[in-house]
Amino acid sequence: MDDKKPPRTMGLDVGSRTIGVAVSDELGITAQGLKTIRRKSSEEDLKELSQIIRQFEIKKLVVGLPKNMDGSLGKQAEVVFKWIKSVQQKLSLPIVTWDERLSKEAERGHRQNCGCAYSPGIYGSGKEPQG
Repeated sequence: MDDKKPPRTMGLDVGSRTIGVAVSDELGITAQGLKTIRRKSSEEDLKELSQIIRQFEIKKLVVGLPKNMDGSLGKQAEVVFKWIKSVQQKLSLPIVTWDERLSKEAERGHRQNCGCAYSPGIYGSGKEPQG
């Protein structure tokens, strides 16, 4: 029997004041919200993310991409891309983006129906996140 665990993924919701962090379970089936990092400086944010990456043996990052409802990229999406560019080499992990336009509504409905966590950026509709 193969005891090899699937690689764990970390989902990030990058904002100007906070970074929301979710981590996939050890079986790669669900994701749970882990914490909200209160942003202080790029260096401190990166240090805290690196600790989580080591602790949970993260192999891939999925970053929520806030698109406008018409699919265009707004100011916050540009901020997210700039953040990704600034941390990509430092973290040495693949980073993909996930269109988060309807994520909040999907999560709310999912929690109401089953009371469990939902992270569409990690396990959404079966579609692969954008790379």
